[in-house]
Amino acid sequence: MYRISAAAAELACKPTLRGVVVNKATESSERGQGPWPGTFRLNFDRLNLDNVEGSFRNVLVEEFSIRYSDTHPVPLDIFAVEAYKTQRIPYVAFPASVFSYATLVAFSGMMKTVTVRWPEEVTKRWNALVDRISQAIKEANESLVKQVQQDQALHEDLDKLAKENEALRSRSKLAEENTADRERYYEHYRMEVARSDRLRRFTLVASVLILTVTAGALVWSLIKLQQQETRQAVTQERLYSLQGELQKLQDQLRSSAATQERLNSLQEELRKLQDQLRSSTATQERLNSLQEELRKLQGQLQSSGQPATQERLNSLQEELRKLQDQLQSSGQPATQERLNSLQEELRKLQDQLSSGR
Repeated sequence: MYRISAAAAELACKPTLRGVVVNKATESSERGQGPWPGTFRLNFDRLNLDNVEGSFRNVLVEEFSIRYSDTHPVPLDIFAVEAYKTQRIPYVAFPASVFSYATLVAFSGMMKTVTVRWPEEVTKRWNALVDRISQAIKEANESLVKQVQQDQALHEDLDKLAKENEALRSRSKLAEENTADRERYYEHYRMEVARSDRLRRFTLVASVLILTVTAGALVWSLIKLQQQETRQAVTQERLYSLQGELQKLQDQLRSSAATQERLNSLQEELRKLQDQLRSSTATQERLNSLQEELRKLQGQLQSSGQPATQERLNSLQEELRKLQDQLQSSGQPATQERLNSLQEELRKLQDQLSSGR
């Protein structure tokens, strides 16, 4: 400021404060959005110079009693620094830089009030510079827009890929879970198959044992049945033989019963004969002996029954009846002789019975 006042005094002019340029501004709400720390993104549609160096510009407003819009910040630009280092003009080397844009905005604000008319050639050259810088800025913005669009597309692709990756991760996790489930199911199936095999083998062994025991029981039952059939056959044969013997005994008993009845009747007749012959002593003795022999003959007939003996007893009975009739009708001598002959016949009959035993 003092240098400007000194230059005006030397030129005998009165300086007019049109505005203040804040060069190499670094304080801004958009700081850090550029490609390097402390730089600004080359997107002039979004670059708001009003927010650059706001606190320092407010101090300038208070100090010089000017408007805030008369302060013009020029942000620190790496491209301008690079142009200065190589001794090049930023407007020519980097026309689309933030430095070119900010300085043209500052010049436009300070020179909007015309005090001295510029020559036409200077105006054309100035307008050409502005147009070249504006065109460079437009191309830079378009390139930046394309880059931003590409970045957005890339980010969208990245987001899409991230979502697909997440979906694939979820599918992979689900597949792993399904694989684990299938492995568990296969393990369970394998255990079930093994258990079924063990159960089938156990059932087979148990069936074989049961069949073996059943076959043994059947064989034992068949053996017992054969033994029972053998015993039954023997018992049946024994029963048949016993039935034959019983039949014989029944026949003998029936014949013995008939003989017993005949003997009883004969004894009754002899008792009657004894009563008739009681008057004769010799006849009585012979009748007693005959009764004794008949008693013996009765015992023999009870132990054995022979058809000849039966017939003989019948004939004897007949003769005794005749003798009884004779005793009733005649005297004792004829009866005595007949009794003697009857005794002889009884003795012979006794001998026959002894030989038949």
